[in-house]
Amino acid sequence: MTTDRDIISLSQARSDRDKKIRFITTFRITVERRITTEDKNEFFANCPKDPDFWFKRECLAVLESEVVKKILQQDPSFCFRPSDITGCNQNISNNTSSNETSTDIFDSNKKTLVFLFTPNNPSNPEYLHQCRYRLPSNTHFDPKLKTEIFIHGFLDGACRSAWMREMKAELFKRGPYNVILVDWTWGNGPKYEESAENTKVVGKQLALLIRNIMMQTGAKPNNFHLIGHSLGAHIAGFAGKIVKNLRRITALDPCPGSLPESHKVRKTGSH
Repeated sequence: MTTDRDIISLSQARSDRDKKIRFITTFRITVERRITTEDKNEFFANCPKDPDFWFKRECLAVLESEVVKKILQQDPSFCFRPSDITGCNQNISNNTSSNETSTDIFDSNKKTLVFLFTPNNPSNPEYLHQCRYRLPSNTHFDPKLKTEIFIHGFLDGACRSAWMREMKAELFKRGPYNVILVDWTWGNGPKYEESAENTKVVGKQLALLIRNIMMQTGAKPNNFHLIGHSLGAHIAGFAGKIVKNLRRITALDPCPGSLPESHKVRKTGSH
């Protein structure tokens, strides 16, 4: 006779399997879009579309391959090579302009990656995190151009999905811009509550970056447009609390739910 406990166990097992299938399907799509044709052929020869095959030994071995590790570990070299930058000396790096600096901002375990693209380097970005959120002395940043800053959300990243890079490419089709991609993969998963808390640190890092750029180039706050998706919208909101009078903050599907009041992005401040 089937008991209530049996029904609950069976329901839980089905739920767990459904969650695994959803994760595998999403991850498969991510891998399919990001790896080379040669690697893709090897990958999907062992990992066909049927999710049941993903639990077999051959497929699990592929999931542990170097190409997949690059995606999961967010190796930026998987997406693009950096441009040559100079001038990130200790004096420049330590000369910050933000009153909101803290040890968290420069914590090596909380290193947010920041990539600057301009019309002069549309493919190979300047790694601004290597300058502790400042511009190098040979930067291509142009204060006369509008600056668009993209921030991904929960479980996402600059290499994990393509939307930020695709937005960058589309902007350059429209005209000249400074485009900055912010990657905070270090702190956006798998626990949602911890990720939400980490947005405060990333918001401070982004605010520091913007203030340093303004100090170095004379750019004004109304030069900067922040576009954040999911928890990235909250990061944009935190940065906007520190750096006043930004040109615009666009919140794409900001996270609802049981977030602290301090995390909520006001609708009047997003478009």
